[in-house]
Amino acid sequence: MINNIYIKILYYFIGIIDLKNKLKIKNFFLKKFNRKEIILFDIGAHKGETIDFFTKFFNIKKIFAFEPNYNIFLKIRRKYYKKDKIKIYNFGVGDFEYEKKLNIFNDTSSSTFTELNENTKYFKRKNRIFNLLKKEEF
Repeated sequence: MINNIYIKILYYFIGIIDLKNKLKIKNFFLKKFNRKEIILFDIGAHKGETIDFFTKFFNIKKIFAFEPNYNIFLKIRRKYYKKDKIKIYNFGVGDFEYEKKLNIFNDTSSSTFTELNENTKYFKRKNRIFNLLKKEEF
């Protein structure tokens, strides 16, 4: 229970960090597509953050979302089950068709089919915030 609260706080802080990037993305797509209908492929749909973002600001014709984490897939399928424009699939997307192990982390947005690169600035920043929140647990 307490861990879930910390995860939600973590996502809030990550959202603040990512706000500048979201504004860049929004402006790029608004300039590029204006009010044209777009088809979106959301690879690694997670909890539907990108789906929510694009449906809020853009004219969406269709969204194809792919989420390999089965538990998260079930949640977003329930979230969008009445949306005909949104199709959600429970598998990853790559160059070849084969089965591969998904590395699932407490911060599920960092889950990956590859080994986690703990040396990136992004990972270090998220980990710092996550560790600060975990210390508050005691």
